[in-house]
Amino acid sequence: MEVNVSNYQKKIKISKKWIKKAAIEILRKIGMKGELSIVLADNKYIRRLNRKYRHKDRATDVLSFQQNKLTSSVVSRQLKNNRLSTVLLGDVIVSVERAKSQARTYGHNFKEEMSMLIEHGILHLLGFTHKEMGMKPLKSLETLREL
Repeated sequence: MEVNVSNYQKKIKISKKWIKKAAIEILRKIGMKGELSIVLADNKYIRRLNRKYRHKDRATDVLSFQQNKLTSSVVSRQLKNNRLSTVLLGDVIVSVERAKSQARTYGHNFKEEMSMLIEHGILHLLGFTHKEMGMKPLKSLETLREL
């Protein structure tokens, strides 16, 4: 597994090493052998991307850009049969500012929020929609092989 982490923001101190470790752990829980990049962004940067690619002129917490057109049904089937090979997943962009704000709002710590956003982004790279995730990424990881 290869995870590349780039920090494009300077407002909030965060360990790229910790982000990489969290992403690898998420991939291991899924049973995925993948390569991805994670970009740590500020609200301004992620807003620009959201406007350009989703035509929504606002900051968001996480964006995902697939490199391969994976679908949740294909991924689930391959996981069940232990046939999922190493694949280039794509990019996950996380607004570190938004994560910090959401952690306060939802009553968890910053690292938990970052982990949830990374996980959410990875599930999107694997082709999962919000409906399939039930808007609860942690639940999706536990039941991924059963879908």
